[in-house]
Amino acid sequence: TGFRPALTLRMRILAVALIPLLLAVGLFAAYFTQRSANEMEQSLVRQGQDSAKHLADTIAFDLMTGNLPPVKRFLDYERNFRRIEAAAVTDGQRWILVSGQSNALPALTAKAPPPRWRAGPMMYFAQPVRLPPASESDPYLSAPEAHRSELFLVVSLSRAPVELARSQTGMAATGTALFAIAFALLLAWRLSGGVSLPLLNITNTVAHLANGNLTERTPETSQGEIGLLECGVNRMAQALEENQRNLTLRVHDATAELLGQKLAAEAAMLAKSRFLASASHDLRQPLHALT
Repeated sequence: TGFRPALTLRMRILAVALIPLLLAVGLFAAYFTQRSANEMEQSLVRQGQDSAKHLADTIAFDLMTGNLPPVKRFLDYERNFRRIEAAAVTDGQRWILVSGQSNALPALTAKAPPPRWRAGPMMYFAQPVRLPPASESDPYLSAPEAHRSELFLVVSLSRAPVELARSQTGMAATGTALFAIAFALLLAWRLSGGVSLPLLNITNTVAHLANGNLTERTPETSQGEIGLLECGVNRMAQALEENQRNLTLRVHDATAELLGQKLAAEAAMLAKSRFLASASHDLRQPLHALT
């Protein structure tokens, strides 16, 4: 009966120590995992926007003049250099020029594509292909009006790096959290043992005292308040033992006194009986003589 409450106390101490730690570690892991994923996704967004703008500005003149081979070579080079899944030119209804895998491109609609959108594991970035306004000093930059705002460059990027960063950060945070929890569990277990075991000894000592074994003492091994409690229990046990010894002596003395009084009363009764018997004999003799 003494072990179960101590075990419960120890478990409560462990719970008090570990539950806040678990919450803090969980929030820490979730925060840094999400932060790492957000930073990677923002970096991917910047890469996609910069790549789309850079490619659209670079290929504008060749594309408007119909010189597609240099455009294709440039897109192939930039796609490999910037690790782009696909780069293509569209007018909103068909793909005019494609660099990379066509299955990495989004489905076309009759509308102009938005600057950025996401579909499944891919992110898409669109940039209008336009020439700068023509000027009298550079008339070769002019292009037919029909093509100035109808062509778009679409860049496809995979979100696999974002998921990889999320997974790696999550694993690192989980490993750190498990190490911290194991260390905290070991430390809390040892510290709780320093509280629960002395209390278990005190509980057992009190149980023995309640059963009449007043010679039982608890080991005085702790410090602080628990040490004072151990000392107080031992002093109480010593006081109970002395009181029981004094009570036993008083009972023995009282018993001896009562026995002496009983013997004196019995002697008085015996003397009284003898007196009455002698008086009765003395009275019966005259009566017998008269008779």
